[in-house]
Amino acid sequence: MALLSSLFIALWMLKTLEQPAVKGTYKVIADLHRQLWGMLKGQTQ
Repeated sequence: MALLSSLFIALWMLKTLEQPAVKGTYKVIADLHRQLWGMLKGQTQ
């Protein structure tokens, strides 16, 4: 859980920067986070 919350904070920090160079990285990390979250939710249900 600590990993997820730190990842969420990292995503939030990247999003608030809103720099063109960061946006591509943010999208990649957001997609990875979505996949990871989907897997975790699938395991708990």
